[in-house]
Amino acid sequence: MINTTTLTADIERLETLLADKLGARRGNLARRAAKAGRRLPKWVRRDLEFLSQCGHIAGHPQLASTVEPAMIARAVERSARHLSAIDVKERRIKLALGIAAGLIVQFVILFAVAVAVMRWRGLI
Repeated sequence: MINTTTLTADIERLETLLADKLGARRGNLARRAAKAGRRLPKWVRRDLEFLSQCGHIAGHPQLASTVEPAMIARAVERSARHLSAIDVKERRIKLALGIAAGLIVQFVILFAVAVAVMRWRGLI
């Protein structure tokens, strides 16, 4: 049987982690996981979707008895461990470096094309 108070607390904790670490601040747990998209591994998104479904099932007594508490505890623990390990500062640095690297490559290509055109026209 699902303990609704602990499940609600766990879902709120995961929603807070999603908001803090990935910026997904709106909606329920499933919507936040979908908004995070590829920034989360597939198994974390699957666990978060499972927990969201368990949150809906918890209000129904007959359906609540079909879900094992051990599965919920494992999904909460795995998801929380992964979300708490995300370093927001490192993510932002990697994003900035990726954008800078892309710009540098584009400038190098532009420079090479300009030199090739100048050479082709006999200006160099």
